[in-house]
Amino acid sequence: ACHRIGERGGRVGPELTHLGAIREQRQILESILDPSAQISNGFEGVEIETRDHESVVGTLAGEDETSVTLALASDTSRTIAKTEIVRRDTVRTSLMPGNFAELLRVTELHDLLAYLTAQR
Repeated sequence: ACHRIGERGGRVGPELTHLGAIREQRQILESILDPSAQISNGFEGVEIETRDHESVVGTLAGEDETSVTLALASDTSRTIAKTEIVRRDTVRTSLMPGNFAELLRVTELHDLLAYLTAQR
């Protein structure tokens, strides 16, 4: 899981525990159907290419003089030494899949929306 509600879930996406108290149902639906339309501050994607030609994509979890740590969708993190980085880019689209309208039946989408709206 990429998002967290209470003590459950991941930290790659924004915290959703009180989502219904801070967002209207319409805004929540828009975020589900088009997650790249508005990406929350601090959750912009970062793509790093290493000297080994490995591509690592996640959200910035930490950085110091010698390394960069990314939070990954697998609810893990990866620390990469800056000396191993050959390219670092900001990902212009959300790391959240944008095809929930295709993946979920209408009733599932309604259930998800009701659940998230109830998070207060």
